[in-house]
Amino acid sequence: MSNQLSLALNSRGAEVKDLQASLVKIGILSPGMSLKNKILASEPRMLC
Repeated sequence: MSNQLSLALNSRGAEVKDLQASLVKIGILSPGMSLKNKILASEPRMLC
């Protein structure tokens, strides 16, 4: 799953926004929260 997320984040911005909208609809993301922030919040070791 993390490979798919990395690909999504590296894709064009419009595609990421579409993905974020889909994730909000199914309840993974809160409205207004970006996918990148969600990943950083759930994977603090990625900051190292």
